[in-house]
Amino acid sequence: MAFVLSDGLVALFFFSNPLLLIIIIGIAKRRQSANSSIDQSDSRSLKLGLKRIQENDPDFSLLLFRDFCYSLYPTLHHARGLGPDSLVKYSSYLERDAFNALLGDRFLSKKPVIGVVIGSFQVVGIDEVRTREGDLFQTITVKFEANYTEDTGMQFGGSSASSGQSFYANESWTFWRRVGVLSKYTKNARQIDCPSCGAPAQSDRHGLCAACGQLVRSGVLDWGLMKIQTNNLSTLPPLLTSTIEEVGTELPAILDPDLDQMKGVVLAELGLSDFSALDERAFITFGLLQESWTKRNLTALRPYETDALFETHCYWIEEYKKQGLVNRLEQISYRGSKLCKIEMDRHYFSATLRIYAGIIDWTETESGEWVCGNQTKVREFTEYWTFIRSRNGEKAKGNLQQCPACGAPLLISQAGNCDYCKSKITSGEFDWVLSSIEQDEAYQG
Repeated sequence: MAFVLSDGLVALFFFSNPLLLIIIIGIAKRRQSANSSIDQSDSRSLKLGLKRIQENDPDFSLLLFRDFCYSLYPTLHHARGLGPDSLVKYSSYLERDAFNALLGDRFLSKKPVIGVVIGSFQVVGIDEVRTREGDLFQTITVKFEANYTEDTGMQFGGSSASSGQSFYANESWTFWRRVGVLSKYTKNARQIDCPSCGAPAQSDRHGLCAACGQLVRSGVLDWGLMKIQTNNLSTLPPLLTSTIEEVGTELPAILDPDLDQMKGVVLAELGLSDFSALDERAFITFGLLQESWTKRNLTALRPYETDALFETHCYWIEEYKKQGLVNRLEQISYRGSKLCKIEMDRHYFSATLRIYAGIIDWTETESGEWVCGNQTKVREFTEYWTFIRSRNGEKAKGNLQQCPACGAPLLISQAGNCDYCKSKITSGEFDWVLSSIEQDEAYQG
């Protein structure tokens, strides 16, 4: 494969960050089909919807919205596993339909949730809705592919020594927010607080915040969850043992019509003459990702990916381990990159490169027995990689083997913080970090 993995996974232990309308495809280099891609008309509709949101709220960042979703999703699943009294604490983010759905029969068993994993995150719709009272709300519908484990030995509280039951889910969550409400820019988008006062979310049965006493309806002061639709729920693990041919490698790169104009804008703001530093970053990240994959140890990759993408890659490594498989990658060759698109919001730059590469790729059991793939033939492939960088960040100190914040040797925690100065370096504050990987057949520009 060449990790074609999409954006956002791993046994969620709450990390953060990535940007833009990123279309997520399955995993393990097309081990699952690319049927989650969006056609061009839908892609244009999403872009227009995003533009409408930003016209009403210039501070809105899809990157930060996604971080919020990555936090709320596991938070609510953990809460529903503990029962209604725990879930009601987050009533300021929940419409009645969403609240009932989280406690309904669709979630099979009413058991404590002891692990939550987000496999992919895909924006599938942006729209508007008017309430009976005449208030206009904007909506964003996102599709989650996720895995969560439930404690089969307990019900609503407590713990046990039992091995849990894992469920694989495909869910569509629709968020809404009243038009006119402005984003509260924060780097801690994964922190679920009271939308009124910022204290930890702790509403009572009437929806009153324990800290400020305010009654907060979902969507009135911040994005809230309007409804949930479960598209699929099963106990079947993802398939990692099939080979699917490359699609679209021979197609020309999709170039954004505003690319040349945006190149000039971004280079001027960064004080650079070209994007050679971005290409170098892509080269290093590509090598580390491929080399770390077969080792099933992604520690060296940590500084170069956003939290959500790193979580995605970690999740699939753990899935390979659970199934007793190793995805072998050899003769890794980075052929170069082509800049295809640049976008920016008030807080972040985003740059998409088409990566050209070759690799020998096969999967075997831990005992060395061949399962799928080709052990001798180099597979040529291309992918679209999107990197992000903060518009408000600091200039990096030292080289790529040093912490960009303090210049110390590069030692990064699982949360993306420097072991020496504790600065967060995986959010694009100091340099470009990889935010998403899309396949040729999925990328729409």
